[in-house]
Amino acid sequence: MEKKLTIDNSQLTIKKGYKNTEVGVIPEDWEVETLEDMTYRIGDGIHTTPKYSNEGEYYFVNGNNLLNGKIAINDNTKRVSKDEFAIHQRDLNNSTVLISINGTIGNIAFYSGENIVLGKSAAYLNLSKKVDKNLIYQVLQTEFISRFFDNELTGSTIKNLGLTSIRNTPIPLPPTKAEQTAIATALSDADALINSLSTLIAKKRNIKQGAMQKLLNPDFKDLHDVHDSSKSGNQDNHKNQGSDKWEVKKLGEIAEIYTGKKNNQDKVENGQYPFFVRSQTVERINSYSYDGEAILIPGEGNIGKIFHYINGKFDYHQRVYKISDFQAGYFGKYIYRYLSEYFGRHAMENSVKATVDSLRLPTFQVFEIPFPPTMEEQVEIATILSDMDAEIQSLETKLEKYKEIKLGMMQNLLTGKIRLV
Repeated sequence: MEKKLTIDNSQLTIKKGYKNTEVGVIPEDWEVETLEDMTYRIGDGIHTTPKYSNEGEYYFVNGNNLLNGKIAINDNTKRVSKDEFAIHQRDLNNSTVLISINGTIGNIAFYSGENIVLGKSAAYLNLSKKVDKNLIYQVLQTEFISRFFDNELTGSTIKNLGLTSIRNTPIPLPPTKAEQTAIATALSDADALINSLSTLIAKKRNIKQGAMQKLLNPDFKDLHDVHDSSKSGNQDNHKNQGSDKWEVKKLGEIAEIYTGKKNNQDKVENGQYPFFVRSQTVERINSYSYDGEAILIPGEGNIGKIFHYINGKFDYHQRVYKISDFQAGYFGKYIYRYLSEYFGRHAMENSVKATVDSLRLPTFQVFEIPFPPTMEEQVEIATILSDMDAEIQSLETKLEKYKEIKLGMMQNLLTGKIRLV
């Protein structure tokens, strides 16, 4: 048997055992409580600037120091003395959850005994024993809470979330601590998986960056050592040694460089061919002006930052430069890799400063690229870097999938659609 509830002249079907509330449909045995109901103190940090001390043992922390559940402290974080801490300390303990409330809204972190003085852009919630703080951490990241906070913000230039609004924040709460903990544990496990994969991706990116700086440097001689720094094994496939006889060529000497003839008016939603514009986005179009291998770089706007490599039929914007028709002995993907690493600084140093920075053809033509003496070495360098890119892309795809799974878990577990206890 199902109940009918009329809201805004439309019917909402509610399954037996559930009820409609201000936070949405939840089980009948759940309650909606405010943060004030489940805390014994809510406050914010100091509204003055403390006296800093380079030798201080305590860190001055604001909302921008709250990241992914942790208090982020680095070499740039200001310090204060023990005496200054004694003046400004707040009641922080192992029941405390911190949240950013000024400028950036809603960043959350647990307090884990760090030596800190709290600034005004961070609030602290001291939770009562009846609630699992890990569950509250998860609920505060939901879309509903984000919308609630957005509606409560004050200020024009810099947004602020007041303590009264925080106290009145509604939270759906399972009836037992055991169910709260079960939900929080499942979501925390998903977070751990996401964080672990994010850390691995960052490591792989750093490895690739180091590899690019070595492989594209004429002074570096051993290709397989770089390859093996990111992958174990396969040493026999990468035994070529770099050569001393690298040559430096200007880009205009080894490739044709042109701008496009079309503008955005030609794009269509489901066009047959890619249309490269002045951003990372690739539009679609039903015609093409070039069929072959090319590197595309915007000459206006995101200059020196956006690169595309393609080998096929495409068209490109009139303010995008196409680098193509590479001379024999020069590998396009190697050129692409070198441009990706080094052209950005050259572009910024040689851009035409106006309302929108732009590049002129000579900036491309005079850009110098060092080449290994053989096509084989160029291909091998490009292949190593492409393999690294493919691995990173695979991990990033997996990360997005994990995030989608976590979001689905939040939608089901934090509304009681799926019960774990």
